[in-house]
Amino acid sequence: IDLPRGRFLFLLLASAPAAATTGSGFPCPIMSMLPFTARGRPNKEQPVQLAFSHMAAMLMAIDHFNAKDPSVVPELGAEDLVDCDVVLPVRLRGGRSIVADVSNHRTPPVEALLRTISEAGDDTSGKLCGVVAPFTNKAAEAAAIVTGAMDIPMVSYRADSEDFGRSHKFTLTAKIIADEYAYSSALLDYLVNARGRNYIYFLYQQELTSVADVMQLAVQSLKTPNDKQIEFKKIAFSPSDNKFSLNVALERIQKDKYKTIIVALSRMRQWEELYDMADQRGMTDPDQNYVWLSHDKINLEMLLQDTSNVKKAKLLHGMGMLRVLDGFQYDPTNRFIRSWKSLANNVTFVNRLNALNPIVKKGGPGGDPEDLATNATRSAEGEGTTGHRGSRASNNGKTHGYYFAQPDYFQTHEPASYAGFMYDTIIALGIGKCRARAKQLKGYVPPKLPPHNQQDGPPKYPNTNTANTFYNELVNVTFSGATGAVVLHNHHWYTRDNATMAYGMYNIRLACGTDLQTTQHNHSYPMEYVLTSVRKPFQHTWTAVEGAQFVFADGTTEEPHPLQGFSWDKLVAVVIVSCMLILAATGSSGRHDAPATGHSTLPHGRLRPGSAPRSSFFRRDRYSSETPECRDRGADRHDLFQTGEKREDVSGDGIAALRHFPPAHRGGPARRPQSGGRIAGARDDLLLGHRRLHEHRVPPVAHQDFGHAGPPVQQI
Repeated sequence: IDLPRGRFLFLLLASAPAAATTGSGFPCPIMSMLPFTARGRPNKEQPVQLAFSHMAAMLMAIDHFNAKDPSVVPELGAEDLVDCDVVLPVRLRGGRSIVADVSNHRTPPVEALLRTISEAGDDTSGKLCGVVAPFTNKAAEAAAIVTGAMDIPMVSYRADSEDFGRSHKFTLTAKIIADEYAYSSALLDYLVNARGRNYIYFLYQQELTSVADVMQLAVQSLKTPNDKQIEFKKIAFSPSDNKFSLNVALERIQKDKYKTIIVALSRMRQWEELYDMADQRGMTDPDQNYVWLSHDKINLEMLLQDTSNVKKAKLLHGMGMLRVLDGFQYDPTNRFIRSWKSLANNVTFVNRLNALNPIVKKGGPGGDPEDLATNATRSAEGEGTTGHRGSRASNNGKTHGYYFAQPDYFQTHEPASYAGFMYDTIIALGIGKCRARAKQLKGYVPPKLPPHNQQDGPPKYPNTNTANTFYNELVNVTFSGATGAVVLHNHHWYTRDNATMAYGMYNIRLACGTDLQTTQHNHSYPMEYVLTSVRKPFQHTWTAVEGAQFVFADGTTEEPHPLQGFSWDKLVAVVIVSCMLILAATGSSGRHDAPATGHSTLPHGRLRPGSAPRSSFFRRDRYSSETPECRDRGADRHDLFQTGEKREDVSGDGIAALRHFPPAHRGGPARRPQSGGRIAGARDDLLLGHRRLHEHRVPPVAHQDFGHAGPPVQQI
């Protein structure tokens, strides 16, 4: 944080003029800080569409709260809320948008908060009521220093730092998302308990050391069947130190011969380095049996945008990424997605949304005049296209981070990840303020805080260690929202109970119809990512997504083995044990062939789908355009690879396979996918191992109690 500048801005607070109250009702301005740009430059870590989608979810929530519309949150129709006079405005004082562009760094959110607080002065009706924390941990923690000092509650909808939501670390903070420990536990649960992969290496950039430490704690506390041992190692690398370079880290992993690698990288340039280094060391060769997974520290859509790098395609094909799921990503009946789609062709709402964009042409409605002075004038040719609006240095008449929604935006665009969490954050802040407002109108005076005995440790729930009535009501709000059962405490800290969270494993692979051997001359390797497994709220087992099996690097669904390569120090022991087993089997009745059921059962009730024989990377025919899976998608499927659209195939009360494609590079409005046949990737026994999982139900692992197998495998 720029401390000298921060001190200067703090001094402005004492001399700021008071402002008059405007509007009807009791205003509660809630600032949302979104990553449209990186300090005015193109944001290379998150797409601008993500920030815009979150802003759309924010405006939906504001409208629903102000109208007490229960279409998404039934509790908004309760009598005490209907009578509430709290109003959430969409403009700050002086007409500034309630949305601030703060990037992922520490300084921008601090400056935005101090400037807004300074403008409000001492007028309680014009000051900030609450804040939606920035997208990343680093920016959120910096902003929390300011909001805590100014007695303003802040809720995080994406930043999952363990320190956020602990009053002794960052006062008046809470998370509507579970913390990073819960994410790490879910990732390990999938690998170890659902897939049986217990030899795991964690590769991370040095600045993410705290993430690695949390992962280590999750390993130590993970429950496994029969107390199965987890062999876990971690290694950091530093781009600026040759002794701890990425190449050195990969060499160490190869020597230890662990085949499951979780990668935590938050910068695109580090991924580019990984593509080259892993390819040089042969770690992208399917015959080496590596299984790569990415920690959710990088945006999946941004990761797949560039399709011209064959080394990138070889590493990413067969990779997995665990993501926190919004309700609409696994439940087609989710109320939030239905409300989103109901805005199709609502021109008035889209116009209001565009006007709230903090990045607009200079002098236009909304936005920050100081920030806009550095932006070029918006050009007509930029409207309606995706991506970043040109280069700042080129002065070509385009604006970085600008996105303009067309009238059919809600018809042609699905919400971005975490849009549901943004919606629920706004609703939680609104309900919390209503409850606090009701107490204040009855003359409620917060009691004096009792002295806290440091020997008792840090204050935990229900002790918030603050007399702020708004915050004390906020952390006890419960409702059924866009992301399920919302509660802002887990009975220990002011973070969401992990039992209410949903997690999904996405499989990254070459798009259907793409083959490295046949597309090399085009220098384009389009990728897709598919939701393959889900752990729903209040469940402890992973549910397979129908028609969407996990495809590994060799193009098959067969689990790569061994989990750890042989090393010389173990070779002698292996030979001795093998000889003993041969001698013991001498008197046996002979080998019994396994029945050809299309799949086999792994230990502890896991499924191993059958598949075609493992093949080399350039011999793979899994995604040939002649395979049954590709043909069943319909002829219009191939065109979608060029438009960046997302296609959902829904049947009955569940989702089949959700296939996503990164945004296209070329401009023009995105085309809406035509209706087509249901994805039927699980129909070919030879390629996918079995027709439908429910025909051969095998008990999955029960996470909490390994004394019984638990319910049968379910289909989404």
